[in-house]
Amino acid sequence: MAPGRGIRSDKFKGKPPPSDPLSRKQRAQAALAKISETPLRDRAQVAPKTESQRRRIWEQWLIYARESDTDPEQVWIDLCFGTKAAADIIRGFLRSYAMESGEEHVCLSMNEEEEREWIRNVKTGVAIMHVWKNLVMWADETVLQKKRVEDPRNMALWRLTFYDAGASKAVRTGLIYSISLWIRETLVEELELSRNQSFEKVPTTAGDMTLYLDTLWRRADDIRCSPRQRVGTHLGLLLMGLGGFRPETIMGLPLQQVEMAVVRDPSDKTKTKLIAKITIYQNKQSTFSIKRKQDDVVAITLTIVPWPLLCVVSLMVMEALQMNAFEAPFTSLDEILQRPNLEGVDFVPLRWKRELLERPMIDIPYEFFWKTWYRILLVAGVRDPPRPYSMRVGAAGRMHESLEPHLCDYILGHSNGVFRSSYQPVNINKDLPRIAFDGESHFENLDRLYSLIANSSLRRDENAPIYVSRTEMRQWESRKDIRDLRAEYKKLRETVNADDPRAKRIVGRIQGVQRSLKLLTIEEKRQEYFEKVDSLRATGRSIPADLAGNEEPVKSRSNIESSKAAACIGKFLGQRNHAIGTSPHAFVLMGVAYLRGFPRSATDLALEHLDDGCNRKEERGSEPSDAENNQGKEQLLSRCLFGCRTFVNRGNLTRHTHAVHVVKQRDFDQPLECPECAHLGQKSELIDGLLAWSSHVERRHDSLHAPYAPKKETASKLERWKQVTASSKTRACKERFACLLCGLPATVGNGYSRHTNSNHKQGNTLEIFQCVACEQEGSEGLIVSGFDRWLEHTAAVHGRDGQTGHKIHATGTSCEEQRVSPENGRP
Repeated sequence: MAPGRGIRSDKFKGKPPPSDPLSRKQRAQAALAKISETPLRDRAQVAPKTESQRRRIWEQWLIYARESDTDPEQVWIDLCFGTKAAADIIRGFLRSYAMESGEEHVCLSMNEEEEREWIRNVKTGVAIMHVWKNLVMWADETVLQKKRVEDPRNMALWRLTFYDAGASKAVRTGLIYSISLWIRETLVEELELSRNQSFEKVPTTAGDMTLYLDTLWRRADDIRCSPRQRVGTHLGLLLMGLGGFRPETIMGLPLQQVEMAVVRDPSDKTKTKLIAKITIYQNKQSTFSIKRKQDDVVAITLTIVPWPLLCVVSLMVMEALQMNAFEAPFTSLDEILQRPNLEGVDFVPLRWKRELLERPMIDIPYEFFWKTWYRILLVAGVRDPPRPYSMRVGAAGRMHESLEPHLCDYILGHSNGVFRSSYQPVNINKDLPRIAFDGESHFENLDRLYSLIANSSLRRDENAPIYVSRTEMRQWESRKDIRDLRAEYKKLRETVNADDPRAKRIVGRIQGVQRSLKLLTIEEKRQEYFEKVDSLRATGRSIPADLAGNEEPVKSRSNIESSKAAACIGKFLGQRNHAIGTSPHAFVLMGVAYLRGFPRSATDLALEHLDDGCNRKEERGSEPSDAENNQGKEQLLSRCLFGCRTFVNRGNLTRHTHAVHVVKQRDFDQPLECPECAHLGQKSELIDGLLAWSSHVERRHDSLHAPYAPKKETASKLERWKQVTASSKTRACKERFACLLCGLPATVGNGYSRHTNSNHKQGNTLEIFQCVACEQEGSEGLIVSGFDRWLEHTAAVHGRDGQTGHKIHATGTSCEEQRVSPENGRP
């Protein structure tokens, strides 16, 4: 239940107030004193976002009034009396605001004088009219509110109401309307502002949705994100495509707004169905209104569908199992459908754990969703990516064709008139000739053709560039703006450390320039690509392989292994021969393993359910294990069922189990459930000790994956080893640190250095490095060129030696890191 819903609350319970006259009198006096301190408002309070916009515009008005030697409050008082001079001052402000509100933007030019260009923010008539409205409303709520309190008998005089230039004839009077008219007829023409919307209203069709969801998984290597973010994005896109819900209503959707239940299948009484009731609270509603209706809440009930790519319920079950959110101890979709006892009833609710009711089912911020949406469309090859709003437009169109208008408007949370004005696409993809003249001639049925034409992704080309090259990024280092920022940072670092706010601001400015150059470069390359391929294809010529311009791509170094697993899951989702009894169950299993951080298990499960017989080693795409070095042999690998890695034989697996899971992590000190059984949706008994683990794995999962049962002397040796490692005071614990370039952990010192040399250094050649740590902090990864500069960045920003992983001393240098000094410390 969302905050503010319902009336059951402990705050209404308690002892009755005292009934004696003295107590009642004291309470009445206290209440009166408290009320007297609270002023009465004569305007409804607006949303915080709107109030913030009005406050910023008012601050600009105060600056303009000060510079023009004008009393900023007297102008509005004079406007109430209809003084034209006051209107002229306001018109001057609006013109100045439209002309001077802008900011410098990074350009691709390597000419020092053309690296930046100033762009005006106000480009449309709608924008400046919105500024005018906010200015009027803020003046009425502040300046004139005080006048109404001082002079209550003339309250009507001290009130201003905004009227647009398109207002009804009854209110086409007064200076407010006159200024609105002047904006529409004179200012827009004078400043060459656009009278139209700056975007084309297009729908995201069902074909578009399946393409984008398929791209999210199949091209996971090009859309790097964490497992939770990928599943959350998938779920958010599906809900927006189903009901046209705005992103703000589903981002952060808590468990308490989702009710799951098992019901008896009416078609076959021996079977059950899983349903999910999802309650959505519409936004863009009055925050402080007292509800007499329930038109701001929509509840939809869904069940499992055969194609997992379009199954909301499967994704929600996957998230719930990963969080262990069910009150009953479920481990798979099979258990959810089979365990509940429906004897004598047709409905069994599946309750959440109370402590998890506030936990979000879709745990991604809107900013991340927005960025991922555009990344998906970029990777899919869409030429002119539409806004996420297009999903609401597409859902509205589909519902208006299939549902009664009143039901469609209720789901969308608006009136029928709003649909016509805001959600009807400009392009009408209907067979109008057949509709008009079907009785006069025979027409071919072209429904499939017009359905294809309606797709906004029709003109896409997946081969279009989506990356910048290392050569292009090296060239950016010669730009004057980047050189100046690096010099400024170097000078500042002579007196302060990297944690100083001034140093962080400079690093942020460098990242901002690099980010802008990256976006501009990709946009320019795509425009050139589409122009060339359109010309070549139109003349019947083939497309050269090197035209895509994705050589030397600079990719994110984060979530590499999980992205490989996601791509394998994407192959499974891309199949079209899914069945209701198998595919959703398999998808939930591989999805839970994926969410829990077991990419190899998720990959194996995905490959097991592929129909094309793909080679596992090729599809997994992971680093080769010891056995894979024997290219001429096909041999089975032993696998650690805790999700660690594969081994060439059981002996290596046994040594790994002893060292990591018995001694280091002490996984067998307490009884545990088998993680592999949980991944496969099987029920597991409690396993008590290493011997029981070896026996369980051999019985349930194949002896190939079972460590050898420990002998008596081996067990005694392991116990002594555990005691030695636990009681040792002199031996320093080896620190493991996540690599700043790829995120994989390595032992600080020689282990980290070997990892760096084998995976990231290429001799003495100049390379491009993208910092994963900066990227995970929300700054999209600082990009540096050259390994020496990379070492400087890790020392200055992260306090680590980029070669060995050792911590840097407070002075900026250490005995291990003599290569980094305060004089050359740069990001």
